[in-house]
Amino acid sequence: MSQDNNLILVGVISGAHGIKGDVLIRSFTKPFSNIFSLNITDIEGNKLKIKKITEKKQGTIISRIESCINRNQAESLKGTSLYCHKENMPKLDDDEYYYNDLKNIPIFNEEGQKIAIVLGIVNFGAGDIVDIKFDNNKEEMLPFTKQFFPKIEKDYIVLANSYLSMIK
Repeated sequence: MSQDNNLILVGVISGAHGIKGDVLIRSFTKPFSNIFSLNITDIEGNKLKIKKITEKKQGTIISRIESCINRNQAESLKGTSLYCHKENMPKLDDDEYYYNDLKNIPIFNEEGQKIAIVLGIVNFGAGDIVDIKFDNNKEEMLPFTKQFFPKIEKDYIVLANSYLSMIK
């Protein structure tokens, strides 16, 4: 994964589709089709011109990459992460944030004591999950919901005490 904090992960090529070099892209943008309005690069900074063909299922889009002309090339791109520079991303409201910005911020309990840090946020299809590391070095993955995290700010997160006893 990128060490450049100015790069935002917006999707991944999940496989090939057909014989003409089309690819399946799993978009992390909301709505999913927003990925096509962004300037996309790979981790090395190579620009990728992608064009939407059709949406296959929620979040997966059949796409064409300009430089990809056959299935073998498409298959070689499987697993390629797609990024956009932060300055090219849409402006956010005050109560919104990119998940990348929450990485490594502290997590406090409801009394204000630091108890953990955010390692990252992932989504395996059933919702966003926060990967956290407690101060005792124990790692947990918790649903990124208001029930677990009643307060989310750009520089810290609060974990509800009612769930803290379950996971320690």
